[in-house]
Amino acid sequence: MSWACRDLALDRFGVMARPVLEHWGVRTSSDIGDVVFTLVDLGFLLSQPSDTRDEFAGAFDFDEAFERAYPWCGAIPA
Repeated sequence: MSWACRDLALDRFGVMARPVLEHWGVRTSSDIGDVVFTLVDLGFLLSQPSDTRDEFAGAFDFDEAFERAYPWCGAIPA
């Protein structure tokens, strides 16, 4: 789920994905888990009994996911 949220952010905001997420207070994959489980608590999402916030902890590194691995158009690998 963390990677799906990352992909959605990149799709919606492109190169600005990380600054947008950070503006919203989302700086780690654990923060994504907090958002997801808040939505579960409010009844907007459903979860399985085996789902936990711990699944989001350390799922990816924000530097890698939003900067070093950004699919820059026309970039030539070094």
